[in-house]
Amino acid sequence: IFQLLGSYIHGNLSDKEAAITTIGNIGSSVTGATALLSAENNALLSDYFENIRSSQDLHKRSFIQSLGVFWTCRDHNLVEQSYNRAESILKEDLMSIFFKTLQSTDEELRFVTFYAIQSLTQHPFGINKIFNEAGFYEYLTNRESEKTKLGKEWKFGIISGVVQNHDQQFLAKVIGTDNYNEL
Repeated sequence: IFQLLGSYIHGNLSDKEAAITTIGNIGSSVTGATALLSAENNALLSDYFENIRSSQDLHKRSFIQSLGVFWTCRDHNLVEQSYNRAESILKEDLMSIFFKTLQSTDEELRFVTFYAIQSLTQHPFGINKIFNEAGFYEYLTNRESEKTKLGKEWKFGIISGVVQNHDQQFLAKVIGTDNYNEL
């Protein structure tokens, strides 16, 4: 299946969309993420992660949504490996890319980015990544930084995910007691 996905990711638009979506769905299970992250799939993952740089908004949206699905995998270590692999391939910080994307005027692109970030809130390393991004805490807690109702709901969803998925002591250590109390 991975060879087939590798050929589809270089195919026509609909084949590429199908491959991107399928990779995210496969990665959402522990078995699938383990297989995708194995050494023999380096080329497939490189091609997959490169979609974040797509100039076509549809591909970029599909990729970021697929990545959010991938990160729903319950194995924290596998999700962290996928995150680190993406940064290694892209040679760029993913949270910086996401934070820039949240400044976009494309609402759908912002919403799928919120979804990917919300998926990261399930994982302890994700909390560190999210809140170590300069300015992101302020962006998240500033009610004026997002103009649409749905965008504000996504921001609330991220905050809810942070608070619901981790204990107070861990969060206070990562983001500080005052910031935790503000959430």
